[in-house]
Amino acid sequence: MKWKENRKSSPMDTLIGAGTVFEGDIMSDRSIAIEGRVKGRIMAKGDVVVGSEAIVEAEIVTETIEVYGHIMGNIRAHGRLEVGATGRITGDVTAKALAIKEGGNVNGIIRMAEENQVPVQQLPLPASQTDSDSSYH
Repeated sequence: MKWKENRKSSPMDTLIGAGTVFEGDIMSDRSIAIEGRVKGRIMAKGDVVVGSEAIVEAEIVTETIEVYGHIMGNIRAHGRLEVGATGRITGDVTAKALAIKEGGNVNGIIRMAEENQVPVQQLPLPASQTDSDSSYH
């Protein structure tokens, strides 16, 4: 798990391990590490780390994200987006800070959010969520 070697922040609360395939929406108040395959939407108040073997087809809204695997989908990070040397993103990204290591690749539009801007818009909640659940703003 390459992401473990490179982690600078808190440990992951949720792990989607290698060999695991998950399809659907993920919403978390905490951090998520992905080593398997995910297809859907991801909303996390903590960090998201996409491991070097991970394949993610998802729209992602999070605080910070580190990408060492492959993401196909748009990303909105309220804070930092880091693309490691093995990281690949196919989709548009919005972040306040961006780092792309040599070998990393982003194929899409990059937007830098400013400190005084309104936070990036969240993805719509799944139909099963009610309008009264505002904990993911």
